[in-house]
Amino acid sequence: LMEQGKVTRVSVKPDVPGEKIGLPKIQVDALKIKVDGCLGEDHGSEIPDCNHYRTKKKGSTPDRAVSLISEEIIADLNREGWEVRGGDLGENITFAGVSFAIGDTLQIGDVTVVVTEDIDPCNSLKILPYVGDERRREFIHTLKGRRGWYARVTKEGTVKKGDRMSVLPTM
Repeated sequence: LMEQGKVTRVSVKPDVPGEKIGLPKIQVDALKIKVDGCLGEDHGSEIPDCNHYRTKKKGSTPDRAVSLISEEIIADLNREGWEVRGGDLGENITFAGVSFAIGDTLQIGDVTVVVTEDIDPCNSLKILPYVGDERRREFIHTLKGRRGWYARVTKEGTVKKGDRMSVLPTM
C-alpha cells in the first residue's frame, strides 16, 4: 500500500525590490509548478517565486525547481524551542504524512517531481526573528539534514493545500 501524505501549505516569496533572500515565503492559494520554478496564484493574481540563491548563485538549475519540507520537521523544531512556521525555511510545499528518499519520484496533486537533494541550511536564515546573528550558527547546526529537499519537475501542474502526495513505485 502506498503511503499517502498531503500538502498542508503552498508558499512563494514575492520579489521585493532590494530583497535578495527567498524567505520567509508567504502562503498562497495555489502553486503552479513548472520545470523552471514556481508561480503562486493568490486571489486571481500570479506571484512568481523569487529565489535569489537558486536563480543567481545556482544558475536556475531545474534540479532545484521546487522545495519541500515536512510538518514533522517543523513540529520537531518547535518542540526544540525554535518558533518555525510554514514558509520560514523557504519551502514551496509543506506536507505531512509521507516519507521519501533522494531519487524518489513523488506524485503531488497532478504534478510529478523527482527528489534531487537535501537543502543545506544557509546564512540567510538569520533574518528570521527568532534566529538573528546571535543564534545563526546554532540554528544552522540544528537544521543540518532538516532543511527540506529540492526536487526536479517531471510533470508540470498546479498544487493546492489538501492535495494528496505519495511516492511512486520505481519502475
